[in-house]
Amino acid sequence: MGKIFPAGAYFVGDPSFVFFHTQWSLLLKNTNHFQKTEQSYCGWPIFAVPVNNDIGFCKDGDGRHYVLNSGIFGIVPVEVADRSLEKGQIFEFTAPFQVRFVNGVFYIGDEVTINTNGARLAS
Repeated sequence: MGKIFPAGAYFVGDPSFVFFHTQWSLLLKNTNHFQKTEQSYCGWPIFAVPVNNDIGFCKDGDGRHYVLNSGIFGIVPVEVADRSLEKGQIFEFTAPFQVRFVNGVFYIGDEVTINTNGARLAS
């Protein structure tokens, strides 16, 4: 499963951290808890999927940490973020890129690989 995104700045992590509660609830409803393949928010492309652990954290191939709180992991344009971007990572892409999720692993362009299968529970 995957999607092509336009160049720009993106939040990568648990999208529940970047939306206010009412927007998050509406987004969950409109995407069937991110089960739908076509996902967007206010006309912007997003891509998120449920992952194995509800609460915890995981790392990407370069050792950057991502906090998990909702059991959902994804990528959201920073322009639509309503709240703090501190619990994920921000990436700037200068050209269109592909995001894929295969067997618990996120591939974001050629730059970022995040294995959510190895997510550890928060202590």
